[in-house]
Amino acid sequence: MASLFLLTVTWAVEPVHAALEVPEDLAPLTGTSLFSSLPRFELELSSEGDSQLVIGINAFTPQQLLQFVNALPDFLEGAAKLAEGQTLVLRQNGIQGYVALAAVFEPERGSIRYTLTFQAEAPSSVAGVSAVQSLGFEIVNMLLTQE
Repeated sequence: MASLFLLTVTWAVEPVHAALEVPEDLAPLTGTSLFSSLPRFELELSSEGDSQLVIGINAFTPQQLLQFVNALPDFLEGAAKLAEGQTLVLRQNGIQGYVALAAVFEPERGSIRYTLTFQAEAPSSVAGVSAVQSLGFEIVNMLLTQE
């Protein structure tokens, strides 16, 4: 799994860097301040009868999202070790589009900034480690309860 994680992180470096700055006018998600402007998830059936999780123009198989969620613990461990000037990105391609999570060390705050990005969606600022873990649990919960 570590080599898969490294490949996933390596492929994502260029496309996600452009999404690291979150506009200040993004409204917080209703009922929580863990994410700003998180797009809505919809579970749909494809023409072949397979389930897909749709987020804007992005579509993922349950297996693709579970692969992303399974990589989150290694990602958070690597993010905790970031130093000034370092960035770590986890990216999962979907049937269409992608999901990417970036971690950047901010020396002025002395902490890590997390940004979640889906293709063609506004980046979402993520409050911290617990919010990243909550995202993983929410994805798994959605897949388990609606599949």
